[in-house]
Order: sequence, then C-alpha cells, then structure tokens
Amino acid sequence: MLLAAPKHEVQSAMQRAYLHLNACLPFVVMVICLGLTGNIISAIFIFQLLCMVILPSIYICFLMTDGPVQYAVLLRRLLKNWRKQLPLAFAGFFICLFGGFGGFLFIQSFHVVKRNEVVHTAEADGINEDSLPEPWMAVGLALEFTFVNSLLEELFWRVYLYRELGGVPDPKPDPGDPDGEPGSSEQTGLSDGSLLGGAGRLSSGCSSGKLLSDAEMGFLVGGTHPRPTSLGGGASLCGLPPAETPKVLISAYYASYHFVVMVCFVPWYLAIFGFGALVVLGRILVFCREQEVLGLVTGYGVHAGLDGAFCLIMAQMYLRLVR
Repeated sequence: MLLAAPKHEVQSAMQRAYLHLNACLPFVVMVICLGLTGNIISAIFIFQLLCMVILPSIYICFLMTDGPVQYAVLLRRLLKNWRKQLPLAFAGFFICLFGGFGGFLFIQSFHVVKRNEVVHTAEADGINEDSLPEPWMAVGLALEFTFVNSLLEELFWRVYLYRELGGVPDPKPDPGDPDGEPGSSEQTGLSDGSLLGGAGRLSSGCSSGKLLSDAEMGFLVGGTHPRPTSLGGGASLCGLPPAETPKVLISAYYASYHFVVMVCFVPWYLAIFGFGALVVLGRILVFCREQEVLGLVTGYGVHAGLDGAFCLIMAQMYLRLVR
C-alpha cells in the first residue's frame, strides 16, 4: 500500500515548480510574443503584468502564510536607509545612462551593428508609426521602460525571487528591533529555506557592511508557512560555491529573456556576449541589494540608467541624435 506524501512536502514541491516556472516564464513570453505576434511592445507589457505582477501576487497572497505582511516588513527593512542611498542611486543612474549610451556610440564607430537592419527589425517588431503614431507615445513608452520596468524588475528579481530562491537561515530576532519579531526558528518552524541545498546561508555574525539575509532580519512574520525544501547536500551550479548558486541562477534567469530580444536586433555572437554580460550585471545588482551602503535603491538607479541608455540607443538608431 502506498503512503501519501506529507502535506508540507507536496506543498514545497508545488512551490518549487511554481517559482521556477515564474522565473522561466519571461523567456517563454518573449519567445511566444515575438514569434507569434511580432510585437515587442505587447511582449513587454504582457511580461510585466503576467510575470512580475500577477504570478508573484498569487504566490505571496495564496501560497504563503501572511505573505503580504512578510513582504511589507521586508520592503520596510530594505528601504530603511533610502535617504543615504539616494545620492548613490542618482549617481548610478546618470553614469549608466550616459556611460551606456557613450559606450554604444564608441562601439558603433566600428560599424559592428548595422543601423538599417536594426531599425527594420524594430519596425517589424512593432516599434513603428502604427503602434506609436504620436511622438509623446514614444516618449511615454521610453519613460515607462526606464522607470517602471526597472522598478518592477528589481522587485521581481532582487526581492521576490531572491527571497524565495535563496537560502534563509533561522537566527533569533533582535529583541530591540520592532521589525524583527517574530522570526526565530522556534517561532516559524523553519530550518532551511533554500531551494538549492542551503545555498546562500549567512551566519548571524555577518559583517556590518552587508545586509542580513531576510530571515536574519526577522522578516518571516509569525507563520508556519513551509518554505520550499532543500534539494539536499548543498547543491551547486557548474561548480559554483553553494552560496553563489542561487544568486547566479537568478541572474541567468534574468539574462535569458533579454537574450531573446537581443537575438532579434544584433548578430548572434553579440547576443551571446550580451547574455554573459547580463548574468554579470544581474549578479552586480544582487550585490547592491545585499550591501547596506548601496541597497535596493542604488540597484534601481543603476538598472533605470541602463534601461534609459537602451532607449537612447534606440532613439539614436531611428533619429541619429549624435552624428
């Protein structure tokens, strides 16, 4: 006679599948939308709404115990030093905006990217006068992509998936911190919150310059929610240290859907190079999120600057802003 699996193990398996599906779906959405509809604008908005709003909301509201409360406390902690981080965010934004655009102009001087081919492909993929008949629509799309898309992506990749796919230890909360209660293993019944075998666990004696992990910050508020179980044995990816595995995996997910877009606009070898560069960028943004002096705010500024640089690059392709 077969015995049914314990309820919490079934739930954990469902959570793992759901989270990895959510992480892979941006890639799938881009392939389907660009392949079937050939409209990159609709692909972006479907990706934003479905992958970064609807699916995470379902997980937080229905697959977690007190999920909205847990994330409210998490965001409060991540943003508590926003005033100190704001100048760095502005600096990161303008450096990446003009540095990225200037870097493109330098590369373009070698005629690596063929302007006419890129414009023709972009127009075929929906960036044309039929989709954007008025100039203010193009400006509005650029502003949305620069500031809204980058914000949604930081919350999705560096808050939601970082928290759910990374390792979470169970130290006791700081009794002097009102946001840190409750959060100990005695209160939550948690032992290992990592999908990848304890990856990314931090000791409670973490250095003062680095933000404590989410459970160390006591953000698991009063629940018995069973986090996804470990794959066992400190699983690693391509020989990476276990602590790096979830961070690089999230960065690879982040780069994968960009790769689909890049293949449409640039030669394959540049798309492969861009994929590797975006994995590194994703890891850098994770680093920003973990550092108290930088934090999520600086990561957002850097991300918004790079998205803005992409918009300037497309404007250069269409309008030749710099000759």
